[in-house]
Amino acid sequence: MSEFTIAAQTLTVRKDEPLAVPLEFKEAIGLGEGGTYTVVRFNGLLLVYPKRLVSLQILENMRRVFEDDGVTLDALLNGLADIRQKIYDERYAHP
Repeated sequence: MSEFTIAAQTLTVRKDEPLAVPLEFKEAIGLGEGGTYTVVRFNGLLLVYPKRLVSLQILENMRRVFEDDGVTLDALLNGLADIRQKIYDERYAHP
C-alpha cells in the first residue's frame, strides 16, 4: 500500500499580492523560483505539479493509486472539509 499524506495550512489572499505558498509545501513538492508548474482544479481542490511531472499518464497513475488505496474524490473533499473545520476551530475558538 502506498503512503498518502494530507497537510493543510491557512492562506490569506490579498488584493495585488501573489498567492504565497508556505515553505514547507514548496520544499515537499520541489516548488522553486523560475519553475514552471501546472495547476489542476478538481471542484474546490487545487493540485500543483512541477510541469516536468505532469502528463496524462501520471494523472492516471495517481487515479490508480487513489483507487487501490480506496481513496475517492469524495473522500478527499470530505477530508478537506474536516481539515478546514479544524483550522477554523483552532484559529477562532474561544477559551
